[in-house]
Amino acid sequence: MLHDYPESPEEAASNLRLVLQLMGQHDITPNPRNFALCYEYVLARNPSLNRALDGFFAHGKRLDEAASHNLFDEHIAHGTLGSMQRAQDELKRILRAVMLQLLQTGNDFAQYANGLGLHLSKLENDPNIELLREITREVVKEPREIERSSKDSSTRLTNATEEVELLRKELEDARREASTDPLTGLLNRRAFTTVLTNAIAKAQADDHPLCLLMLDIDHFKNINDTYGHLVGDKVLRFIGRLLAQVVKGQDTLCRFGGEEFAILLPDTALHGAIRVAETIRGRLNGSHLRLADSGQLLGELTASLGVACYRQGESVDEFTQRADKALYEAKRQGRNRVHQEFTPLS
Repeated sequence: MLHDYPESPEEAASNLRLVLQLMGQHDITPNPRNFALCYEYVLARNPSLNRALDGFFAHGKRLDEAASHNLFDEHIAHGTLGSMQRAQDELKRILRAVMLQLLQTGNDFAQYANGLGLHLSKLENDPNIELLREITREVVKEPREIERSSKDSSTRLTNATEEVELLRKELEDARREASTDPLTGLLNRRAFTTVLTNAIAKAQADDHPLCLLMLDIDHFKNINDTYGHLVGDKVLRFIGRLLAQVVKGQDTLCRFGGEEFAILLPDTALHGAIRVAETIRGRLNGSHLRLADSGQLLGELTASLGVACYRQGESVDEFTQRADKALYEAKRQGRNRVHQEFTPLS
């Protein structure tokens, strides 16, 4: 769910104009963090951030330092402010160096223009052959010096561009790591909550169905106790890969915590969600895992699943709790089964 910035130079220039206009319109302090917030706002690909900023703009509130920090951490950095701050400081260093180099090059051209003006004045006041020769030598020499300076500037700008590209990759890596479970490579719970929040907002606006599956591996503690946590980790990675084969398209999969996984199914009604859950349960129940060194079978691998469909007006927590309640009921009824949540409407 993470994004880079694939815009063409023309699109980036257009976005930059919109960003500067937005910052000027709302008196936003022009620092790198606020620039990142406004750039994401202009791209309109992070609905939760846009809603938060729209709240500030609608009430005429100023985006102060504390609010800027909070918005950046919640909607862009995903908790990696340490890495982001280091990268931001490095970016500022590069930009300062580029600006100084451009100013220096500009000064060289300004001095050359001033010199030409002085030469012209001398010729008008006292034209003679010796002065003409002297000025000719100077006019030829100075552009060569500027050319050397410009080449040096070009080299430095090229180096700065390469540094910025490396920094961009570092920022993307930091953002990706902040959103990913390191064991399975799936989304982590925090990133999934952001996806779920956005999906609920869309479901409310479009009045489309939205279902949530919660999955828990049955008797997973026995695997850890019997074979050790390293084997348990391998089982979790295996399940992550298996689930990724089933979850397709716009559906979103995450490791919710421990041996629990969550699957979000947009535009999916209850019967479709139950069909997905049963497919997953059957695939897991048919798995036969062996220890690599001894070939020993680990035994039957099963999972319990809870299914809930979103109800207009309920919060993220309420929706998640209903799916979790259905999961608990599936385990209470004997495990290795799918249970749908039927809590009556109030």
